[in-house]
Amino acid sequence: MVSVDPEWGAFLHLCAQSFRARVILELGGCAGISGCYLASSEYCERFITVEASPNLASLARENIRRVSDKAEVVNALFDDALDEILPTVSGGIDLAFIDGHHKYETTLHYFSRLERHLNEGALVVFDDIHLSEGMWRAWQVLSRRAGFAYTIGAGRFGVCSWDGSSPSPVNYNLCPYLGCFRTNPGRPALALPPKGVVVDEGD
Repeated sequence: MVSVDPEWGAFLHLCAQSFRARVILELGGCAGISGCYLASSEYCERFITVEASPNLASLARENIRRVSDKAEVVNALFDDALDEILPTVSGGIDLAFIDGHHKYETTLHYFSRLERHLNEGALVVFDDIHLSEGMWRAWQVLSRRAGFAYTIGAGRFGVCSWDGSSPSPVNYNLCPYLGCFRTNPGRPALALPPKGVVVDEGD
């Protein structure tokens, strides 16, 4: 109920596979289902997931080890874990999946900590960008952030390609094709553009 279904899991796997991500970092491991999809990419050389709950971290560890022997599950708060992990990724991060603390300030904070460790061409995926007003606001900021070459509103996920130099990214909205989930009943659904029209995510 709180993890990814097979369709979105396959989406994450294809992100890791298509971008040939060698080092993958996930913030918010939960039961390890999304981690299984990410870590099972043939190009993954190191997968690290962070989960604060001891019980969930144990479950994630059990699940992910069934598909990969290159996975590490860190049972800690995100900031504490990043203090430990980031000095060890000297070769940089190729894919980051941010799936936890779905609030405006924390989402921006965790990305800012990862930013200087991203390799050119890295992919950053933000989960549940429509979950709350705070997440939607964070996505509006991130989807226009300097350093991203392209940002894509892909339904449940916000997907960003990092080059570290673009002053303003090109924005795409795939909601007409992938669907936009509105899990926050207090927030009205946004009107979608006509089918076949790709527009800026903020339109």
